[in-house]
Parts: sequence; C-alpha cells; structure tokens
Amino acid sequence: MLTYAINAYCDNPPKIPPPGDYFVALNCPTVTIYPASMGCPLKAKDFGAYYDSDQAAQVDKRVADSLVVHYFNNMRNLRANLTVMSSEHPLYKIMEKVCPVTEEQVLRYNVGRSY
Repeated sequence: MLTYAINAYCDNPPKIPPPGDYFVALNCPTVTIYPASMGCPLKAKDFGAYYDSDQAAQVDKRVADSLVVHYFNNMRNLRANLTVMSSEHPLYKIMEKVCPVTEEQVLRYNVGRSY
C-alpha cells in the first residue's frame, strides 16, 4: 500500500533509497507518512500490556498520540491467561474512550467473560 501511494503521488521516487530517512528524500506534497507508532504504539512482543491492568498508565501514554491502535487479537487468542475481559484492562479503557457505543452495547456486558 505504501509503495503504491509513493508511486502514485510522489515525484519520481528513487529506485535506491538514499542514506538516512528514505521518506524525507521523497517529494510527496499530498502524502503524509506517519511513523509506525501512530498505528501500532506497542510492538507485537508487548501486546500483553493491553490486557494488563497494572500497565494502564504506560499503555495510555504510548497510545495518546496514535491515530489507530493495533491490538494483536490473534496473538491474544494464543494466551490462555488473557481471555477474561476486565473493565480495568487498558484496551477496554481505550475502547471506552474512543468507541463508546461498542463499550456500552457489547463490552460492558462481557466483563468477566472470555473475549
């Protein structure tokens, strides 16, 4: 997808990336390329933090500037100790804040149950 956008909207992207930040060298006046942290503030190896109430403050800080939160749902399914929903989980708090209808009509009734 990124390659398509670069080819479609940027002025002759170089075939060989220049040293340093490749995207800075591109002339893309109509395309904004955000850092990975804007869509995936936690790395895959840290996904369990979304389901750990003790890490709520750290998770909240890391997702504060994100436009999207990828929460590694498939990985969560592989971890038996992460299967019970809690209203104190950072992911629940995020959804409560940005998806209030989902929280009210779906999540709230599943607290204490398996995801």
